[in-house]
Amino acid sequence: MVLGNSLAKWVAVQLLLASCGPAATEETVDSATFGGHQLTIIESDGNCSIRTSEGAPPILLGVGVPCRFQKAAAELQIYTFPEFGGLQVAVAVGTPVSEEIRRSYKLAEEETCFGNAQGLAADTDGVAVTSTVTRDGVWCSDIGMDRKFFFDFAEDFHKSKASE
Repeated sequence: MVLGNSLAKWVAVQLLLASCGPAATEETVDSATFGGHQLTIIESDGNCSIRTSEGAPPILLGVGVPCRFQKAAAELQIYTFPEFGGLQVAVAVGTPVSEEIRRSYKLAEEETCFGNAQGLAADTDGVAVTSTVTRDGVWCSDIGMDRKFFFDFAEDFHKSKASE
């Protein structure tokens, strides 16, 4: 009878372990310093997240995978907005543009371009992720974008801080 109970326990443990699924895998895909903080973009289980400091829990981004920081000349692209108290804004980009968009914009094959973007804001309180995610745009991750594309994220963050 003892052997039967042990076998039943072993089967129960195996079923429980199987229902948990494989452990999540995390891949660091990009990192940069922003607002005095070391930021890391992570892809895990089909999601894109950002970690704002060592040991901090990752914050889920809404840009899709693969994802990266928006850069210009291989450096994180940052704009400062004096009209919002010196707020700094950077952008995370994700989800590759379609082949149709790539053709219509005459994008070179070697250009890594994304359709979605989400703002990252740095102020005296630290780094935060804006709630706005722009979709169906064209953000080529190392070409650089004009300040006006960052302004909407700065305005969104400023409005959310004002309503707190």
